[in-house]
Amino acid sequence: MENVKAKELFNEQFKFALNLEVRHKGDNKHGMNSDMGLLILRRVLEENSDDDGNVHFTRNYICRMIRFSGSGDLCQFKESELMTIEDYNIRAIEEEQKREDMRNELYARKKEIFNSFGVERGTEVYLKKEGVVVTGTVYKVSGYHINIAQM
Repeated sequence: MENVKAKELFNEQFKFALNLEVRHKGDNKHGMNSDMGLLILRRVLEENSDDDGNVHFTRNYICRMIRFSGSGDLCQFKESELMTIEDYNIRAIEEEQKREDMRNELYARKKEIFNSFGVERGTEVYLKKEGVVVTGTVYKVSGYHINIAQM
């Protein structure tokens, strides 16, 4: 005999269902972290009590890694570490758009800086010393530096 009420109560405690494909929040394809891809096999509701007698419930998921590195391995994750595939894709698109916007802004600044000096990369320039052009040393424009943290 199946206890439907207990099953409903248990399911209400979890954000993700069994056999759902999820991603780890640390996954990305453009950094040093691996692209895991996880399949939820088991859900565990764990009760913990601290020294003050406060009770905390932790929602853990046992997942199988189904993509790339370590495929087939089982790992346990907290609910706060996981996200749906849709949420992951939205985040990936937003991050790529942010990088594209930064590239465009840096390109515009580069163009503005070079135009303000009337030079391009590789333009030869001579320095003046006391009003006299020093022709002994030729300098070439090779770039500039922008502190991204101040953008």
